[in-house]
Order: sequence, then structure tokens, then C-alpha cells
Amino acid sequence: MMFYVTSDNLTPTAKEFAQKLGIEIIEKQMDRYPIIKCNINSENRIYHLPFDQQYDKTKIEKHGEFYAMTVKEAEDKGFRRAYRWFGNLNNN
Repeated sequence: MMFYVTSDNLTPTAKEFAQKLGIEIIEKQMDRYPIIKCNINSENRIYHLPFDQQYDKTKIEKHGEFYAMTVKEAEDKGFRRAYRWFGNLNNN
């Protein structure tokens, strides 16, 4: 059997076609989740978006750090976007 998993609600027509094709539909509603990590490092208040270089390594543990739902929320609380690290450009 084949499965089609979606976080959307399919129309009755789509469900009918899936049934005729032998495809089982799994509609999974996902909870909203915070995706922006607002981190305090020394004197810097930095936010990290998913796919930013340090996102996976960043831990939210200190007082004042939090998860934000939007960039605006992070920036309104005084956080700036993390800079991208390009490595040693001088080749010394």
C-alpha cells in the first residue's frame, strides 16, 4: 500500500481519487512551533533561523533567551540576525 502524508486538509475529490488508486491518506495537523532561536552570547543578542550555520548548535538556556515565532518578534526584543561566517579569507 502507498501512503500520502500531508499537513493540509484534502478535498473530498482528492480523497476519492486516492482511494481509487489505493493510496492511504494520512492528514496530520502540525502544531505551531517556534523556529527562531534568540540567543545571548557575551554582549550580543543574536537570532538564528533554521538553516543558519549555528542554528543546530545554539542552545536556549540563559535568562533572556527564548524561541520566537517571527523575525519581527526577535528584532522587537533587541536581537539581530546572526552573521554568516566565511572562514579565513586571507589564506595566511
